[in-house]
Amino acid sequence: MLQVTRAILHILDTSSGVTVFSDAELPLEDAAVYEYLIRHLEKLRARHEAKQGEFHPGSAFQEKWKTYLRKELSFRDFSAFIAEAAARAEEDCDKAVSFDLLICEFAEDGVQNLAVLKCDNKTGYTHQVENIDGAVCNKIINQYAILPSPGQRIAEYAFVSEKNEILLEDKKSFFNGEEKSLLADHILQCETEMSGKETIALVERITQAVAESFGEAPVAAAAKAKSYLAEESGRQLDQAESIADECPFVLNPEELSREIFSESEDMQKEFIEKVKEAGLSNKVPLQPKLVAKQVKNQRIKTDTGIELIFPVEFFKNGDYIEFIDLPDGTMNIQLKHIGYIQNK
Repeated sequence: MLQVTRAILHILDTSSGVTVFSDAELPLEDAAVYEYLIRHLEKLRARHEAKQGEFHPGSAFQEKWKTYLRKELSFRDFSAFIAEAAARAEEDCDKAVSFDLLICEFAEDGVQNLAVLKCDNKTGYTHQVENIDGAVCNKIINQYAILPSPGQRIAEYAFVSEKNEILLEDKKSFFNGEEKSLLADHILQCETEMSGKETIALVERITQAVAESFGEAPVAAAAKAKSYLAEESGRQLDQAESIADECPFVLNPEELSREIFSESEDMQKEFIEKVKEAGLSNKVPLQPKLVAKQVKNQRIKTDTGIELIFPVEFFKNGDYIEFIDLPDGTMNIQLKHIGYIQNK
């Protein structure tokens, strides 16, 4: 259960060079305000694309966060420190954008958390009523600095818990010609790991590359990798009695290499080497629900332009789909036991 306890909004309008730091917090007793905050926070907390982070030694943000947790710093002053760091960074950004910084304190399962949401300003349209020479004239005008609606996604955000656990999604920009991110590098001052989604995509690319270099079918290798991940995530989800009990499972690249390339130690070694070159750590925690969703289906496209999407478990089961290698080096794909076909 998530409960917002404090929130404040600061405006960083780089187009006009005006920053407006609020002196007052948002009124949480206003049902519309509270509903707006809750919907965005719950949606972001449910996302699986967030990366884990770890503070750099001497991170100014971490020191201020500790001070705030000790109640030696007010929420307004702490939020202003964050907004000032963002404003200083944007001065050096090669392509600065205007945005609002929404900062919230919330409790979740008894743990105190802070959310920093970067809400890029957008242009929308609204009506305006004018009186021209005694006649009512309804006009359509541009309305700048529109906040994202509760149904829209906030692309860049960070969550920091009282246990110093960091989850964030951000984008890279160029600051004085150097590629960095506003949240991780300038505000939080933290190092980030690959997200679960990025990890799975990387594993699939490496798997296919190794298979191709040894003259093996990349589709078959990718399907084996997905099948292994699907089984591991399914086992973890079966063990969890509820969503709250869901725990990450550890992806061990060496175990995965043996599963995919069981018949070739050379392919296993190359897979491990490429994993290390890509910067993937030896053991990576993955959320079972994310993995189950991402590896559920296998999608392939042939050089003849045909595309197929099929459940990954079908690859091991020749009752529904079969890949047949032909003497001339081409391949046939046979679909079996089809009861009916829908036109989509």
